[in-house]
Amino acid sequence: MMGMGRVWTLSPTFRAEKSVTSRHLAEFWMLEAEWVIDDLDEVLNFVERMIRCLVAEAKKSGIVEELERTMDGQDNTYPVDNLAPQWQEMETTSFARITYTDAIKILKPEHSRNPFDIPPTEGAPLQVQHEQFLARALRKPTFITHYPRQIKPFYMLQSTKGNKELPLVENFDLVVPGVGEIAGGSLRIHDLRELELSMRLNNVDEGEMEWYKDLRKWGSIPHGGFGLGFDRLIAYLAGIKNLKEVVAFPRMFGRSGCVN
Repeated sequence: MMGMGRVWTLSPTFRAEKSVTSRHLAEFWMLEAEWVIDDLDEVLNFVERMIRCLVAEAKKSGIVEELERTMDGQDNTYPVDNLAPQWQEMETTSFARITYTDAIKILKPEHSRNPFDIPPTEGAPLQVQHEQFLARALRKPTFITHYPRQIKPFYMLQSTKGNKELPLVENFDLVVPGVGEIAGGSLRIHDLRELELSMRLNNVDEGEMEWYKDLRKWGSIPHGGFGLGFDRLIAYLAGIKNLKEVVAFPRMFGRSGCVN
């Protein structure tokens, strides 16, 4: 990226967490992009435009009508009547944007009325239940931005919107109804001294990350990027409930190969 300005890859990715749910695979496909940029809103704009373009181009092939014919009555799927409105919404409706702080303010009153399994707490990660409620309440794909620094990776750029009690970072997660998070990204720390401080705060072994520090040591520029879970996007557009139904040979923690 430093030499070319804009780079991307679509390749297999392996999950470190031992997650065994309908929304997780041990190996999945990730579209990743990184480029010279210093404004988080522009990253969000790019992700939204990209998904809109993908949906618009796919619709030209008649894929929605084909899905309505072939997915009707299949196991692990949502009603096919939802597909056409869902594709139309992805193509034409502006995605919602809320901050993590505002998300907590929305979730706490809901928890008092209809308790979540895990209460929404400022400074703690959002749970799947929380993300699903927000996506359903806003009735559209939703960017959640500016999470607390303490719950995000060390390389994310600190935001000026936080405070000493709760430092925030310039990042986002994109969540959709039914599937949850399909994309996430941030601006990156480009100053070496800030990066080293963040590593220490996050107990990162700097000796093992010398190669990463060298990317800043010999000159860097403001940059950012994102990763989009391609299997999850397909599951959302096809109305499939279980991510393992999207992959011919799904790999899960503890199992691999053909699962029936």
